[in-house]
Amino acid sequence: MLDKLSFKKDKRGVLIPLDFDKLPFTPKRSFFVKDVPKNTIRGAHAHYKTKQFIICLSGEIQAILDNGIAKEEKTLKEGETLFHDSLEWGEFTFLSGQEQMWVFCSTPYDSSDYISDYEEFVNIIKGDA
Repeated sequence: MLDKLSFKKDKRGVLIPLDFDKLPFTPKRSFFVKDVPKNTIRGAHAHYKTKQFIICLSGEIQAILDNGIAKEEKTLKEGETLFHDSLEWGEFTFLSGQEQMWVFCSTPYDSSDYISDYEEFVNIIKGDA
């Protein structure tokens, strides 16, 4: 799911509304990512349970989502959103170092929900783990 938020811009600035009932889940946690050096990858993991709704607030973020069978690559631009499902590997490259990303999560933080090794992730998807 790739969509674009509506920016309301006038002489006072920009307002970006987000109605939670439009999200694919009720958020339990949110975090903001910024000041990431140019061409640095964030993410590089999957979650057992957590689903994420990602918003690019500025710049361009190269997103790779991998379900263990096929990879989908997209470049998120300002105002564009992306749904990142559970049991889906995600990598996000901040292309200029000026990007800002806001993430909404379906679960509270739980370190045991992370799969940080790609080979382990693929084995889980194949049912070999």
